[in-house]
Amino acid sequence: MYKLTSCLAIASYITFPALAADSVPITQAFSGLETISSTEYFAVYDEKHTLGNDPDTEPPRFSVIVNNGEGQLMVNDIDNSKVDYGNQLPANDLEGICRLSDNHYVALESSYYQGNYGRLLVLDYTPANQQQTITIKAAIDLPTQDGLNFEGIACEESIVGESYNIMIGDRNSGQLWLSKILKEQFDYGVLAPFHQVTTVDTSSLNGSINRPISELHSLNGKIYGFATFDDGDPASFRSVLYQLDIDLTDESQITNLPPTVVSEQIITTEGNKMEGLTALSSTLLLGSSDNDGTSNLLNSYPIED
Repeated sequence: MYKLTSCLAIASYITFPALAADSVPITQAFSGLETISSTEYFAVYDEKHTLGNDPDTEPPRFSVIVNNGEGQLMVNDIDNSKVDYGNQLPANDLEGICRLSDNHYVALESSYYQGNYGRLLVLDYTPANQQQTITIKAAIDLPTQDGLNFEGIACEESIVGESYNIMIGDRNSGQLWLSKILKEQFDYGVLAPFHQVTTVDTSSLNGSINRPISELHSLNGKIYGFATFDDGDPASFRSVLYQLDIDLTDESQITNLPPTVVSEQIITTEGNKMEGLTALSSTLLLGSSDNDGTSNLLNSYPIED
C-alpha cells in the first residue's frame, strides 16, 4: 500500500536542478515526459506539421533531457532526420509518451489535425551512445469518434505477462480508453481495439478546470493525472495533480470499473500548465509546458510506502 507524503508546497522536494525562469534550456513547450534512466528523460512536443514543409526542417518532435548531476539539465534534441518513419507520415502534435520495456515506447499523437486522425506511434529508441535514433515500428489509428482529443497516456505490463496495457485519456470529457499490445507482436504494432472503460470525475477538485486530463502516468497500482485550466492566458493557468484507484496491470479490475471514477486531489499549482508527468522509482516528476514556448522541469513529489 502506497500513500503520498503530505507537504505544503511541492518545492519542498527537489529532484531536478532548480531552473531560473530566464535561463530555461528547454526552448520548446513539451507535452509529455517519460523516464529513460535515473538521469535521462524523454520529452515529446506538440509541434504542428505545416503542409508542404520538409519535416526535416521543422522543430524536433523528440528530445532527451539529461541531468548531469552538477545542477544542470542538458537537452539533446533528436533531429527529425534521425527519426525513421518508414512509410508512415511524420509525427504531428505529439501529446504524450510512455515506456513499454527496454528501448520500446509508445507516443501519443493528437486526435485530429488537418484532416488526419491521431495515431499511436510504436517506436524503438537507440540511446545517444549508439547514435541516438528513433525507429517507428508501426502507427496505429486512434478512435475516430467526433470530439475526442486524447492528451494523456499510461502504459503497464499486464500481470498476465504476455502483453502491455495502454490507457489513453480524452482532455475534454475525461474518458479513459484501453487497449493492449502483445509482446510478441510489438514489431508489428498489433493492438487490440480501443474501448472506453470509465470516465474521470473531477467535480471534487478545487478551483476551475476545463481539461480533466492533460497527462497520465501509472505508478504502484494507481493512475496519476493532471487536470488543467487553460484559457490562453498564462496568468490564469492552473493545474491539479490527482490520483485514481486504477491498477493498469490488472485487466480484471479495469474491466469492472464503474462508469465514473472519482479523482482524489493531491496538489494544485497556480500559474503552471502541467503537461509533464513521469516517475523515478517511487517519486513523481512534474513538469510544466508554458504558452511562452518554453518548458520547466519543476520539482518532484515522493510517494512513501
